[in-house]
Amino acid sequence: DEPGWNILRLEQRRTEVARIADEKLRPFDAWITPAAAVTAAPVSDLSDVSSALETTMLMGRNSQPGNVFGMCGAVLPIPGPKGRLPVGLQVMCRAGEDAKAVAIARAIEVLIGRADGPDLSGFVSTTGAAE
Repeated sequence: DEPGWNILRLEQRRTEVARIADEKLRPFDAWITPAAAVTAAPVSDLSDVSSALETTMLMGRNSQPGNVFGMCGAVLPIPGPKGRLPVGLQVMCRAGEDAKAVAIARAIEVLIGRADGPDLSGFVSTTGAAE
Protein backbone atom coordinates (compact mmCIF):
# COMPACT_ATOMS: atom_id res chain seq x y z
CA ASP A 1 0.00 0.00 0.00
CA GLU A 2 1.26 3.43 -0.97
CA PRO A 3 0.79 6.29 1.46
CA GLY A 4 -1.68 8.90 0.24
CA TRP A 5 0.95 11.63 0.06
CA ASN A 6 3.04 9.51 -2.33
CA ILE A 7 0.08 8.89 -4.64
CA LEU A 8 -0.69 12.61 -4.60
CA ARG A 9 2.94 13.38 -5.48
CA LEU A 10 2.86 10.91 -8.37
CA GLU A 11 -0.37 12.43 -9.72
CA GLN A 12 1.11 15.92 -9.47
CA ARG A 13 4.13 14.73 -11.46
CA ARG A 14 1.90 13.05 -14.05
CA THR A 15 -0.04 16.29 -14.44
CA GLU A 16 3.22 18.21 -14.89
CA VAL A 17 4.47 15.73 -17.51
CA ALA A 18 1.10 15.92 -19.33
CA ARG A 19 1.39 19.72 -19.45
CA ILE A 20 4.92 19.47 -20.87
CA ALA A 21 3.81 16.91 -23.48
CA ASP A 22 0.85 19.10 -24.43
CA GLU A 23 3.18 22.04 -24.99
CA LYS A 24 5.60 19.95 -27.10
CA LEU A 25 2.74 18.54 -29.20
CA ARG A 26 1.13 21.96 -29.84
CA PRO A 27 2.79 22.45 -33.29
CA PHE A 28 1.55 19.06 -34.55
CA ASP A 29 -1.90 18.03 -35.77
CA ALA A 30 -1.61 14.51 -34.36
CA TRP A 31 0.67 11.80 -33.07
CA ILE A 32 0.12 8.74 -35.28
CA THR A 33 1.42 5.32 -34.28
CA PRO A 34 0.54 1.65 -34.61
CA ALA A 35 -2.24 0.98 -32.10
CA ALA A 36 -0.45 -2.07 -30.68
CA ALA A 37 3.17 -3.13 -30.52
CA VAL A 38 2.31 -6.73 -31.43
CA THR A 39 -0.40 -8.49 -33.45
CA ALA A 40 -3.32 -10.00 -31.59
CA ALA A 41 -2.62 -13.37 -29.99
CA PRO A 42 -5.06 -16.28 -30.04
CA VAL A 43 -6.95 -16.44 -26.75
CA SER A 44 -5.49 -19.93 -26.17
CA ASP A 45 -2.01 -18.35 -25.98
CA LEU A 46 -3.14 -16.35 -22.94
CA SER A 47 -4.03 -19.31 -20.73
CA ASP A 48 -1.33 -18.74 -18.12
CA VAL A 49 -1.28 -15.51 -16.13
CA SER A 50 2.36 -14.68 -16.82
CA SER A 51 2.12 -14.83 -20.63
CA ALA A 52 -1.27 -13.08 -20.58
CA LEU A 53 0.16 -10.20 -18.55
CA GLU A 54 3.23 -9.90 -20.78
CA THR A 55 1.12 -9.93 -23.97
CA THR A 56 -1.38 -7.45 -22.53
CA MET A 57 1.39 -5.04 -21.55
CA LEU A 58 2.90 -5.27 -25.05
CA MET A 59 -0.47 -4.75 -26.72
CA GLY A 60 -1.18 -1.63 -24.68
CA ARG A 61 2.31 -0.16 -24.77
CA ASN A 62 1.63 2.26 -27.64
CA SER A 63 -1.51 3.73 -26.08
CA GLN A 64 0.01 4.27 -22.63
CA PRO A 65 1.67 7.64 -23.43
CA GLY A 66 -1.68 9.00 -24.59
CA ASN A 67 -3.27 7.84 -21.35
CA VAL A 68 -0.54 9.36 -19.19
CA PHE A 69 -0.53 12.63 -21.14
CA GLY A 70 -4.34 12.93 -21.06
CA MET A 71 -4.65 12.85 -24.84
CA CYS A 72 -7.67 11.81 -26.89
CA GLY A 73 -7.54 9.50 -29.86
CA ALA A 74 -9.11 7.25 -32.42
CA VAL A 75 -8.01 3.84 -33.70
CA LEU A 76 -8.81 2.51 -37.14
CA PRO A 77 -8.08 -0.89 -38.68
CA ILE A 78 -5.69 -0.84 -41.63
CA PRO A 79 -6.53 -3.18 -44.51
CA GLY A 80 -4.15 -6.10 -44.79
CA PRO A 81 -3.80 -9.42 -46.60
CA LYS A 82 -6.93 -11.58 -46.77
CA GLY A 83 -7.19 -13.97 -43.85
CA ARG A 84 -4.97 -11.91 -41.53
CA LEU A 85 -6.12 -9.75 -38.67
CA PRO A 86 -5.84 -6.06 -39.49
CA VAL A 87 -3.37 -3.88 -37.67
CA GLY A 88 -4.64 -0.74 -36.02
CA LEU A 89 -3.49 2.80 -36.61
CA GLN A 90 -3.80 5.13 -33.63
CA VAL A 91 -4.37 8.86 -34.08
CA MET A 92 -3.78 10.81 -30.87
CA CYS A 93 -4.42 14.53 -30.41
CA ARG A 94 -4.07 16.95 -27.54
CA ALA A 95 -6.67 16.93 -24.77
CA GLY A 96 -10.02 18.28 -25.93
CA GLU A 97 -9.28 17.74 -29.63
CA ASP A 98 -11.51 14.68 -29.97
CA ALA A 99 -13.24 15.94 -33.12
CA LYS A 100 -9.85 16.60 -34.72
CA ALA A 101 -8.67 13.03 -33.94
CA VAL A 102 -11.81 11.56 -35.49
CA ALA A 103 -11.55 13.84 -38.54
CA ILE A 104 -7.94 12.81 -39.14
CA ALA A 105 -8.81 9.12 -38.71
CA ARG A 106 -11.70 9.47 -41.17
CA ALA A 107 -9.42 11.23 -43.70
CA ILE A 108 -6.90 8.39 -43.42
CA GLU A 109 -9.68 5.85 -43.91
CA VAL A 110 -10.80 7.67 -47.09
CA LEU A 111 -7.22 7.53 -48.41
CA ILE A 112 -6.45 3.88 -47.66
CA GLY A 113 -9.91 2.32 -47.57
CA ARG A 114 -11.73 0.38 -44.91
CA ALA A 115 -10.48 -2.93 -43.58
CA ASP A 116 -12.75 -5.95 -44.10
CA GLY A 117 -13.93 -7.68 -40.97
CA PRO A 118 -11.43 -10.44 -40.17
CA ASP A 119 -12.19 -14.15 -39.97
CA LEU A 120 -11.86 -14.73 -36.23
CA SER A 121 -12.42 -18.49 -36.33
CA GLY A 122 -8.73 -19.20 -35.69
CA PHE A 123 -8.58 -16.74 -32.81
CA VAL A 124 -11.83 -17.15 -30.89
CA SER A 125 -13.37 -20.40 -29.75
CA THR A 126 -17.14 -20.62 -29.67
CA THR A 127 -17.11 -23.76 -27.51
CA GLY A 128 -19.36 -23.14 -24.54
CA ALA A 129 -20.61 -19.82 -25.90
CA ALA A 130 -24.26 -19.01 -25.35
CA GLU A 131 -26.31 -19.89 -28.39
